[in-house]
Amino acid sequence: MWNRGAVLVAAGVPVAVRETGAGGKVLALAHTAKAIEPGANEVVAIDLSPPPAAPTDLAVVLNDDGTSQGVVGECDTDNNTAALPAVACPVAAR
Repeated sequence: MWNRGAVLVAAGVPVAVRETGAGGKVLALAHTAKAIEPGANEVVAIDLSPPPAAPTDLAVVLNDDGTSQGVVGECDTDNNTAALPAVACPVAAR
């Protein structure tokens, strides 16, 4: 997560992984671990378990508590979503 704003962002900002499309199902939720200074970033690890078996378009959404609500007031929310097209982890036949 990059803080591209002008003020410190407190720890605990939620990060949701959702299926894309209207009302996309939340597949995983994580939170930032530390406060993030302006211009700084933090890597947030998210366990997607189980991963989609078939290719599924996903979105990673910052400041989304799983109900499409944020906990941090923002001037610009247009940079909160990253697309992950065709994510899949098919299980090999044994």
